[in-house]
Amino acid sequence: MRTREKLNPSLLKQHRKAAGLSQEDLAKKALTKSEGYSENSQLRTYQKIEEDGITSPKGARLIANALGVSVSDLQQPDFEVGQKRLIELIKRAVENMKMDNDMSRLARIAKELGFNQDDSTCEWDTVQDDEYASLAHKIEWLHLSGEPGELESYAELFGVTTQELRPAPLASFWLFSSSNRFFPSLGTVVSGHAGVLAEIEKNWEKLPDMLRDGYRSGTITTTVLKEESRYRLRFEFSNVSSLSFSCLFYACNTKENVGLPSRNATEWEQERLMKSLKYYLFDHADTVIIEGEQFPPEHSSAVFHVRSFNVVDGDEQHEIGTRIIDANYLFRGSLQKLLKTHDAGKWRFTNPDMLSPSSIFPGVQLSLVENEFVIKVYQITTGWRDFDGDFHESHWPLISRKKFIESFLGARDSLIIADENGEIPPFEPEPEIEPFPPKNTSDTFQVRFFDECNNEGIPSRKVIFENRFLLHFALQTFLEKYGNANWRFDPPKSHVFRGIRMQLTENMYCRINLGWLDTQGEFHEGTWSEASREEFIKRAQDLQNKFMYVPHENEVIPSFEPEPQAISNKGGAA
Repeated sequence: MRTREKLNPSLLKQHRKAAGLSQEDLAKKALTKSEGYSENSQLRTYQKIEEDGITSPKGARLIANALGVSVSDLQQPDFEVGQKRLIELIKRAVENMKMDNDMSRLARIAKELGFNQDDSTCEWDTVQDDEYASLAHKIEWLHLSGEPGELESYAELFGVTTQELRPAPLASFWLFSSSNRFFPSLGTVVSGHAGVLAEIEKNWEKLPDMLRDGYRSGTITTTVLKEESRYRLRFEFSNVSSLSFSCLFYACNTKENVGLPSRNATEWEQERLMKSLKYYLFDHADTVIIEGEQFPPEHSSAVFHVRSFNVVDGDEQHEIGTRIIDANYLFRGSLQKLLKTHDAGKWRFTNPDMLSPSSIFPGVQLSLVENEFVIKVYQITTGWRDFDGDFHESHWPLISRKKFIESFLGARDSLIIADENGEIPPFEPEPEIEPFPPKNTSDTFQVRFFDECNNEGIPSRKVIFENRFLLHFALQTFLEKYGNANWRFDPPKSHVFRGIRMQLTENMYCRINLGWLDTQGEFHEGTWSEASREEFIKRAQDLQNKFMYVPHENEVIPSFEPEPQAISNKGGAA
C-alpha cells in the first residue's frame, strides 16, 4: 500500500505566496525532471496537491524544501478551521437529538450553553454559531488540561469518539501572561498569534483613560524583544512610569504530558505575529521599538505628507500630486487656509477607526463634498526626513489622529496659523506626478446612447466631440430638428454619475461625459463641476440662446443623433 502525506492546502498556498511564487514557478522548482516529473505533469500535479493536500512523502519533502520550510510547517491546520468543524459536530448532534426527541440530552446542552433548563424545548434553529463556540472552546481546553474523564463524557453526549472531538493539533496554542496591575493574567492559553493580539487588546482596554490618552502629558513607548523562543512586550508611560507593565507569550509544545513548555514558532507564525503586532502597536503608541529598531528614529522631527486625489464617478480616485510640509505649525496653517476656501459643510474628515488597520492607511483622510458626492480627497500621513532629505512614512497613533481632527472641527477661526512673518506653504500638492487631467490636453466630450429596453447598460453608440463648441452646435441642431418634443435633462445632483443625463425618447437616453483624449485617441473621463454642468443644461434648454459656431473649411461636425435603427418608432427622437 502506497504511503500518502496530507498537507494543509491553505498553509501551502500561504507559504507559496509569501515566497512570491506562482503555482507554475513552484511546480518547476520542486517537481523537477530529475525527480521523475515531466514538463507536462509538473503544473497539473502541483495544482492537484494545492487543491486537496494529498501527495507522497517525497512530493511533500520536495515542495517543503523549495519553500524553505519543513513538512510539518505545511501540515499544521488553521485553528479556525478546526473550531468550525467542532461547532458543526455539536450542531449535528443537536439535530439528531431533536429527531430522537431526546429531551434530557438537549437539556444538558442547553445548560452548557448557559440557557435555562427549560430551554431544551426552545427553537434551536435560532442558536448562533458564536454561542456554540463557547462550548467548543471548553472542549478544546480539555485537550490541554488532561481531563480524560470529562472529555469522554462529552464524547458520549455527542455520540462520537474522543479523537473526533480533537479540533486541531495542539501545537497551534500559545501561552500568554501579563503583569498589568489593572488586568493581570498568568498562564492564559490562547489560539495562535490572533489569540495573542486579542489578549494584548484586552490589556490595553483595561487601562485607565489617563494612560491610554498618555500623549496629553507624556508619551507611550512599547518595546518588543524576542528571548530565544519567547516574546516580551513592554508598555511604558512617561507621565506615570510606575504603572508600566509587560506581557510574555510563546508558542506551546502541547505534545508533552506535563506542563506547557515553549517551542520555536514556525517562520510563518513569526512573520504573521510580528507583522500584526507591529501595526497594532503603531495604532496605540507614540514610540515603538521592535528588537532594537525604533519607529520613528530617535531625534527625528515629524513632517507631514499630503497626497491629493481627484474623484470620478463617486469612487474612482486619480492621484494628482503630493506635498511635504516640514513643521507642525506650518502644516496646521496651510490646512486651515485650505478649509477656508469652501463652505465648512463641504469638508469631511473620515473617522480614523474606519482607516485601520494601519497597514492600509495610517493617517487622516479629508474629503471635499458637493451634493453628497466626493470630488476630491486628501490623504495625510506623518513621517520624517533622513540625512539625504528623503521622506519616510511613520506611524500616527489612533488617538492622536482623532484629537487632530477634533482640533479642526468647529474651531477653524480660532486656530493660530503662524507668526506674522511665518510663510505658510500651500496645501495643494506639488506637481511631482502626472497631473489629472494631464498637461496639454483640452476638454473633450463623450456622448453615449443607451436603449433602456435591453437593461444591460451597454451603449448602442458613442460619439466624441473634441471641444465644447462642436458639442453645442451638434446639440443645438438636434434639439431644433425635433422642436418642442419630450427630451429632458436630469438634474446633476440626482445621481452618482458625474456627467449629464439626457432623456431622448421614451426608451432611449444618453450620457454626456467630460474628459480628454490620450495620444492614442482613447477617451478618459475627467471631473465636471456641478456648476458647470448646470450652466450647460441651462444653455441647452434655452433655445433662444444660440450656440453659434461657424465650422472651419472642410471641418466635419459629428452628428448628435444615435444610429437610425436605435431611434424609437414613436415619432423620432424626443
